[in-house]
Amino acid sequence: MDPNDPNSVDIPMTWNAVYEQSDPCHSTSCSVFGFNDENEANNEPYMRGFLKSYSQVTSDEYAPSLLDSFRSSHVPALANLSMEY
Repeated sequence: MDPNDPNSVDIPMTWNAVYEQSDPCHSTSCSVFGFNDENEANNEPYMRGFLKSYSQVTSDEYAPSLLDSFRSSHVPALANLSMEY
């Protein structure tokens, strides 16, 4: 879950999304590059900081829920819109 720790556990996506979640940190640097300091970006966007960012506003235990997804049958309007654009 920590993009700066090579021994960190990978968290898989699930179909267990809930309709209410906390708002994650919107730091592009943290989410895309895995840290908070914009000046340290090494131009390698590994896209591995999203869970770490989310754990800062929730908890390490709750953060994996960010990868939970909805089946299209649970959100038909959104699913239909996604097929149109």
